Amino acid sequence: MNEIYRTAMELQKQRELEATLNEAAAEQKRKDEEQKYIDRYDMMNAIRIKRESFDDYKTNVKRALLTEALKRIYVGSIKGPTPDEIAIGEALVGQYVAERDVSEMIHNFSNTSLLENLGKLINKHYKIMTEDADMDNPDSMVITKDNLDDFYEELDDTEDMEDITNTIRLRVSNAEEEFVNKIEADKQNLKTIMQDTADRVQSSKEGLDNDYEEEPVEDIPEEIRQEAVMDAKRKVYALQSRHQTVFERMAKKLSESVMVDTDMREQFLGENGRLDMFKVIESTRCMYTLLEMVATLKIERVDEKYIEESINSI
Repeated sequence: MNEIYRTAMELQKQRELEATLNEAAAEQKRKDEEQKYIDRYDMMNAIRIKRESFDDYKTNVKRALLTEALKRIYVGSIKGPTPDEIAIGEALVGQYVAERDVSEMIHNFSNTSLLENLGKLINKHYKIMTEDADMDNPDSMVITKDNLDDFYEELDDTEDMEDITNTIRLRVSNAEEEFVNKIEADKQNLKTIMQDTADRVQSSKEGLDNDYEEEPVEDIPEEIRQEAVMDAKRKVYALQSRHQTVFERMAKKLSESVMVDTDMREQFLGENGRLDMFKVIESTRCMYTLLEMVATLKIERVDEKYIEESINSI
């Protein structure tokens, strides 16, 4: 009986041991499968990251070429550009390109011969700069100075380049000259309105003096004064409501933005706290040059809606 009991106990222990070993084996198998999944996920994720990095590189090459091309045209469209104008313009062009789908833009470059040639040139150098790039070798994903120099050389020789930059420069110059002339005319007209109003009041006083020769009139009747003031206000309102050019509207919107933006105030207000109109006009010239460049190249449809959006974004 004892022998049977011992045998039964040993069989029970053996079954428990086997169960424990089987459970351990099952747990190890589960962990191995889980590790395989993790390893596979890590491998796929690493490949995805490499692919995304590679795709980003190719997109950035195309974006860089387009940005540099438009910067070249922009700077070439300004007569004797100052360092500030170059810096502002390049920032504007960079922001403009960054906000758009570069591949789609270049694909649609067909509205002008220069734009079409520009698209072909960018695609040509894009292939040159990416053909030796290796997804597994980050060091191969780089734009060299020689690459850019070759691109610049061909870009400067692009047909119609000089004609386009001359056209943009002339349009910007004419717009700025018209703006300055209108501002000066407004100042003169405002002086004339004020002087005419003063003369009218004085004339009314002299007329009253003649009516009352015995005792000169010292105070102008309020009715006459109010009538003269209201007439002056109507003329000033008409002056302020005249048609404004795009350049003028840009300058006005920039001036308004300066007064509500702390960072802009530091840049555009002088030590006396007054608006630095030279800087306002300089910045307006830069923004208007970008607008004229986009319109002249026909990169986009620059209609009234586009202009309004551009002005409102200042």
